[in-house]
Amino acid sequence: MLESLKKLFGRRPEPRMTISVTETPAPETPHPSITLKSGILISLVRLNQYRTYEGLIEGIPTKEMNDRLIDAALEAAKEPHRRNVKLLAPIYRKIELSRPYPFGDPASLPRVTCIGRWQSPFGQRGAFNGWGEMTLVWYQDDFALPIDPTIITAISELNWERDSDFIEL
Repeated sequence: MLESLKKLFGRRPEPRMTISVTETPAPETPHPSITLKSGILISLVRLNQYRTYEGLIEGIPTKEMNDRLIDAALEAAKEPHRRNVKLLAPIYRKIELSRPYPFGDPASLPRVTCIGRWQSPFGQRGAFNGWGEMTLVWYQDDFALPIDPTIITAISELNWERDSDFIEL
């Protein structure tokens, strides 16, 4: 093809644009972090979110339905790593109706289900060859980030040393 272009134009075509590529390191993206009351710094390394009642076409949520949704979220949270998962207890909001509801006790959860995997830096539990990790399930009214302040308070009170999984290198 180059030869045919030389014949057509009588010379080799000059490039119209020159691109210079130099490798520069990507800036490090900090993870959202929380310092626990115990002084341990934990960082959010993965966050999955979805609408709590996504797919609910008719009817209203009930306490029984919410319990099934929470169980499903806890199971989904175990999937990637099969590790310990902790639920930050959600606040049920009672739904007042003018007449009895035949399918259970009307109650709702916050609108967004959040599943976050948190890690602590090296040095967890006195060892220097691993890290701590915990997956948390929580509910809040809006998509994160930011994480709801009441959730941050609940996270900061976790007993990381006791409840997190220790991953050794």
